[in-house]
Amino acid sequence: MLVAGMAAVMWVLEVIDQVFSGADLDQYGIRPHDVPDGLLGIISAPFLHAGFGHLIGNTIPFLVL
Repeated sequence: MLVAGMAAVMWVLEVIDQVFSGADLDQYGIRPHDVPDGLLGIISAPFLHAGFGHLIGNTIPFLVL
């Protein structure tokens, strides 16, 4: 149930990122050599994806594992 909830959060965030052009959620991903933003990215990066193809490619193995 927890894994399905995490997958749902990933999909909701990607829809928000794609539909609202001003959202730009990818800025919260991992930023190397930038301690404050980079540390936040370690937590947020698993929920952010580069597009629906990337999200689909990660969701199926995530749910299987």
